[in-house]
Amino acid sequence: MIKKIRTRILPIVLLLCISALVEAQDARWSQINSAPLMLNSALTGRTKGGIDFGILSSNQSTDLAQNTHQHVFLHANSDHFKYLKGKIDSVSSTVITKKINSYWGFGLSYYQNGKDLLGFNESTMPLNASFYSLSVAKHFYRTQNNGDKHYFGLGIAVVAANGKLNESVGLKYDNEIAGGGFRYRPTFANNATSQRNYFDWNLGFYYGFRSSSFYFETGLGLNHVLHPRMDIFDDEETKLRVRGTLHSQFGINLSKKFMISQKNVFWREGLYLKSSGIDTSLKNEIWSGVELNRRDNSSKKVKFEGGIYTRSLKTIMPYGSLLIGQSINLRLSYEWPISNATYKSYTANRFETALVFSFGKSYFGKNQLFKNQLNW
Repeated sequence: MIKKIRTRILPIVLLLCISALVEAQDARWSQINSAPLMLNSALTGRTKGGIDFGILSSNQSTDLAQNTHQHVFLHANSDHFKYLKGKIDSVSSTVITKKINSYWGFGLSYYQNGKDLLGFNESTMPLNASFYSLSVAKHFYRTQNNGDKHYFGLGIAVVAANGKLNESVGLKYDNEIAGGGFRYRPTFANNATSQRNYFDWNLGFYYGFRSSSFYFETGLGLNHVLHPRMDIFDDEETKLRVRGTLHSQFGINLSKKFMISQKNVFWREGLYLKSSGIDTSLKNEIWSGVELNRRDNSSKKVKFEGGIYTRSLKTIMPYGSLLIGQSINLRLSYEWPISNATYKSYTANRFETALVFSFGKSYFGKNQLFKNQLNW
């Protein structure tokens, strides 16, 4: 009994220690959990129960500038395709075993900032950028005789980036709401144009544990592994600094229908492993909050989830999630700064909308495939 308690408590203690020690970086999104492939490539294939297709849009503004960010993603895993081919049945997929099982995750994503693809908002930033990504992950899980589950995974992503500068559209620029990925400083002429492309790699890892009463998870993501030259004017010395993310989440079951989850993302951008200069590219932030989530997969047509988050205690972000049937999830959030009207040390506001479609969720759920897996 004591051994079991130690086995369960020790990882939680280690997780809390890591959470207290690690510095993080400014996450560009409010709804980081709506962009899992950008957070950590190892989360590729960790879907909501079906093949997930999602769109995330963010309108961000400060006292200096306004910018729009949009992200589109699609991801699935190999067990989906095994089901479709009839190679897995509902009995074998839920057998409790000490054997480590595995599956592959596959994902495609597109992210852009500096222009609104939908045409609703106007950006004042002279720099816009687009990023195309292909990611692959390998997931492992083991179900013990008492029903407890251990799971972990590794992921890698290749990214193609394109940045375009046109100062003639305006010079209102704020690095806080810029999308990152390209370094830019206004020129003296104020009419410069430029274009830059590069390829990059991202890596990720996660580990988690789930029992009948609680779960926890932690993961590490590393972006910009190749340190590509990313200055929009192609400054040879300036290479894109590594971005490190550490995410953690801990959930407790409140009843058969509800659970409460505490989530954190520790984000540090601008790790100086290749470049010698120190500038505003170095950022550290902690995104943290709590959510009330549904546990049941009932047939109710409309269900609601919600929570509240903060960015390093500089902002507050109410968050609401509307679950429509088995396939549609609409998420809304608004993040505004906690600042005095006289002393505005942080002025970024973010309004975000996410829409996620889970194709085949009712079919795969009926076959109980995801009893052995945990979505992000």
